[in-house]
Amino acid sequence: MAGKNASDLRLEVRPWLDRHYWAVLGIMSLFAFTLGFWGWMKHFRDLGEPRTYQDVLYLTLQLFTVESGAVSQVNWQLDIARFLAPASTLYAAITALALVFRDELQMVRVRMLRDHVLICGLGRRGLLLAENFLDRGIPVVAIERDTDSDWIIPCREQGAIVVYGDAANKDVLSGAGVHRADSIIAVCGEDGINAEIAVNCRELVKNHRKKPLKCVAQIEDPDLCYLLKGLEFAMAEANSFRLQFFNSHIRGAKLVVEEHPPFDCSSPMIPHILVVGIGRMGENVVVQAARMWRNHGLTSRGRLRITLIDRKAEDKRKLILLKNPLLEPVCILEAHTLDVQSSEFFAGAFLYDNESVCDVSIVYVCLDSDSKALAAGLALLKHLRGRNVPIVVRTTREGGLSTLFQGADEGRRSIAALHGFGLLEKTCKLELVLGGTHEILAQAMYKEHIACGCFRHSKHFPDSWRLLSKEYQEAYRLRADSVGEMIRKVGCTLETLVEWDAEVFIFKPDEEEILAKSLHDRVMAESSHGSIQIPPGFGGMKLDPDLTPVKWERRLNSDKEAYREEVRHLPAFLSRIDLQIYRLD
Repeated sequence: MAGKNASDLRLEVRPWLDRHYWAVLGIMSLFAFTLGFWGWMKHFRDLGEPRTYQDVLYLTLQLFTVESGAVSQVNWQLDIARFLAPASTLYAAITALALVFRDELQMVRVRMLRDHVLICGLGRRGLLLAENFLDRGIPVVAIERDTDSDWIIPCREQGAIVVYGDAANKDVLSGAGVHRADSIIAVCGEDGINAEIAVNCRELVKNHRKKPLKCVAQIEDPDLCYLLKGLEFAMAEANSFRLQFFNSHIRGAKLVVEEHPPFDCSSPMIPHILVVGIGRMGENVVVQAARMWRNHGLTSRGRLRITLIDRKAEDKRKLILLKNPLLEPVCILEAHTLDVQSSEFFAGAFLYDNESVCDVSIVYVCLDSDSKALAAGLALLKHLRGRNVPIVVRTTREGGLSTLFQGADEGRRSIAALHGFGLLEKTCKLELVLGGTHEILAQAMYKEHIACGCFRHSKHFPDSWRLLSKEYQEAYRLRADSVGEMIRKVGCTLETLVEWDAEVFIFKPDEEEILAKSLHDRVMAESSHGSIQIPPGFGGMKLDPDLTPVKWERRLNSDKEAYREEVRHLPAFLSRIDLQIYRLD
């Protein structure tokens, strides 16, 4: 126990007491009863007034209700019992009252919270997110409809408040303090419910907040999540609501190719990627690997080779190309229709070409079943051992079978080429869940300002976004929030970027001027309201001598050009987050 603080001890003791409550109460009561019976027998024997067992039993039971212990010349057994017995009764009564009024007490706690996080829907994903926030000292309120959910007790043990109810109900959201919350994360099992929660939150907080409520809605279908990206800005409400959609398979695919790159850019060889299991994760791994090949400018070497292994590999190959038509110029997709539990798969003939040469450079196993994924990984390892080919096995979580990848000594060395990737733990991190489209755009805008030297004379604006103060970070997020509203002023909207090589959108001169003025007015409004101080040295942000914002009409053309330049860069910023500007006419 040495070195542990009081908080750590409480977190360890409280779950233990919750699990062994009846045992503790029973032992405590039995010990008190034994001492009381013994003490009464000895007391009457010392007085020379022996009593029957029935009388002594009755007096002993009365100790639990504080009705029989007020006597003189008390022996030590009775002295302990007359305090321990009512203590056990009080312990049981308090616990019973807490259970009866637990929901009411929870709501009292909720009404006292500010800047907390609401998590709608408990499960492993919801619990992991709750742990992430609680570890950083951020209070969490979880809303769960199923009162028998196995995740309620673990969530409470971590320190979260659990409220029962339907998170899609506006009254439940209001009762959980959505108006005072900092963020709300909807991770219920159905995309429709998560979307409904987002819409209801937007209506509840509209025009009732001084800073935006960050709303994250999990969309299980990757294609739907990708297509909904344009709505994130369309549904944004200035200073009150910020929406982003989240899909663990899209995020997981990006992370897995970053942590385990599919190729070495410095190598002149064209890599051969093997993807086993073309489900939601597998399909996104294919797309991310192809995009990485293209974004690194490696298409001049030739097309990336990717082989698909699945029970319906050919059908899925065709579907991937239909949904991503620009994949074909970037990569060669080959399909092997195989069941991973078949003898053909374990034979591994697909790993070799007609000349019995194996040129596979990396393997991603993306099966939904952890046991099947590990079996497939081990089967491939038998053929690829000694070839220095990484085999990345996607698992649902980092525990369970994936712990085999962290084995030590001889066993670990024998499977050194196997790498586990726990999808839930990797993707359910605070930075990833909250660091969505708005965050990426805000950071891109700041990096552009740093690159063009806007803040070279100011100590308040470091080169790194992470070192920027929270106030200025939020100011850039607010600017990102306003993008959808701004471009609607010139008859444009945002849609998901489908064509990777699409021409960069160019605003017309009159549109550029309208948007530049709109951006200028927003910056000036932020400055005058104190949400962001005007940084010294940023030519576009100046005050009149009386410290009032300068109107657009009184600006020098050189000052106006700073805003026009930011408008010109906007399409490029948006393309980095897979969004494109379209004209409505």
